[in-house]
Amino acid sequence: MLDVYDLGTLKGELCMFLAILNLTTLFHLLAKQVQPLGRKEYNIYHDDKGVRNCIAENAVVKQYPSNMPSSTT
Repeated sequence: MLDVYDLGTLKGELCMFLAILNLTTLFHLLAKQVQPLGRKEYNIYHDDKGVRNCIAENAVVKQYPSNMPSSTT
């Protein structure tokens, strides 16, 4: 159910706060029901400069070629 809250009043602010609190409780319960896939998904991309980008489950790793010039001098 969608509702409109008057944030210019204390009652409206409290009602909106309670609605958001209820939604976060619902989302937490839903997130607990989601099962992992049981395998790590990742992709490896190479850009036109030879940089290898590994996109893993919880990280992005960039590997630069040894012959790539450094931007610092």
